[in-house]
Amino acid sequence: TEARWRLAGHARERGRVRDETRWLQALRDAVRDAGPDAGRDAAPGAGPGPAAAGSGAAAPDAGRPGGARVRELAALAALRLTEPQAAAYRQVALKEPLARNLALKQKRFDALLAAYGEAVDGAGAEATSAARYLTAEAYREFGRAVLASERPHGLPRSQRATYETALQQQAQPSADKAGELHAANAQLAAQGSS
Repeated sequence: TEARWRLAGHARERGRVRDETRWLQALRDAVRDAGPDAGRDAAPGAGPGPAAAGSGAAAPDAGRPGGARVRELAALAALRLTEPQAAAYRQVALKEPLARNLALKQKRFDALLAAYGEAVDGAGAEATSAARYLTAEAYREFGRAVLASERPHGLPRSQRATYETALQQQAQPSADKAGELHAANAQLAAQGSS
C-alpha cells in the first residue's frame, strides 16, 4: 500500500498521468477488494514507515495503525482519481443553450459530490478534510458559474436588473454552503492542533 502511494507520487511529480492513475487505482482497488475490514487486524505501528525522504509524495500520518493507514491512503487515492471528473464538471460553461448546459453542470456536480463522499467513506480525518475542501470548492465554482452565466439574448434593459438579482439569489446558497464547509474544516483543524 505504502509503495503504491509513493509510486503514484513519483509518477505525478514526473507528469506521468497514466502511471499515476494506474498506481492510485491499484491502491484503491486493493483496499476495496479486501473489504471493509482491510488491515483492521494489523497491530499499531505494524504498517510501513514514512515515505522515502525527498520523494515529494510523503504519505500522511505515517505512524498510524496499519488498518487505518491503509484505509486513509486508499481514500486519498480515490480522491485523486476524481480529478478528471472534477475537471469535466468545471469545463461546463453556463452558456446558450442555458437550460441544457445548466442541467449538464448540475448532473456532473451531483456525480462529483457523490464521488467525493464515496471516496472517503470510512476514511480518517485527513481524507475527510480533503474531501470537504474539494466539495466546498465545487460549491463555490457552481455559484461563480451561475453569476458568470451567459445572459439571454434579447433581454430587455428593463428586465436586466431583475435577472441579475435572480442570478445572485440562485448563486448565494452555493456560496453559503462553500463557506460552511470551509469553516467546518477550519474548526476541525483548530481542534486537531490543540
